[in-house]
Amino acid sequence: MTRQYLTALVAVVAVIVLPATVRAGMIEISMAGTSLTYSDPTPDGAGSGSLTDSGTPTDALSSLTVVEDSNTLGVLVDPAPSLAYDLEVTDIPSIELPGPNGTTAVTAPAGGSFELLVDGSSALALDLESVNVVYSRVNSSFFDIRFMFVGTVGAISSQDLPFGVQIGEPVSLTFNVQQTATPTNDGTYLTSYVGNGTGVISSERVPEPSSLLLIGMCSVAGLAITRGLKRS
Repeated sequence: MTRQYLTALVAVVAVIVLPATVRAGMIEISMAGTSLTYSDPTPDGAGSGSLTDSGTPTDALSSLTVVEDSNTLGVLVDPAPSLAYDLEVTDIPSIELPGPNGTTAVTAPAGGSFELLVDGSSALALDLESVNVVYSRVNSSFFDIRFMFVGTVGAISSQDLPFGVQIGEPVSLTFNVQQTATPTNDGTYLTSYVGNGTGVISSERVPEPSSLLLIGMCSVAGLAITRGLKRS
């Protein structure tokens, strides 16, 4: 058996024994049953709008699904455990009314926070820095709206996510909702909107410490064997 073959074999074995968590997978946390309220009673064309969950003080979720690279890690269904979230965003730019079958989009800095709660305890807390809003007119009387905090989360304040998941930055947070009441406007800008829908948190998974240790051990072992082969 040649040195080159043995070296390649060591490398292959090292890759095979590494657990899947070593390779940073993409985590998606889907929140079903979100309800959002947008308000801009005195539009100024700038940052006078606000966005909150429709609950007091938090809004209940119907379910929470955690997926890694299209593989479902687990599903939680309210009320066992209880699921909720808290959202508050300010300084959203005024949203112009779209024409028939049209879309209006605004992107600007905005300050806010988001918190996911499981059984009353904080599972994830995020600081939000900027927002992208897409407001679509489906037909003459029906609108849907998308609020996206994509790659603009300022920081993960804390996390204790279910199923042993830990995520890293940047984080994307998106809400897609459809109206549950007739939106109001001042003839130019949207002044209020209430809708129900879904939310998605997306980020790369942070490898577990034990997995990182295994990487180091495999690297050291591979290096030692390679050096031994060179001496033989």
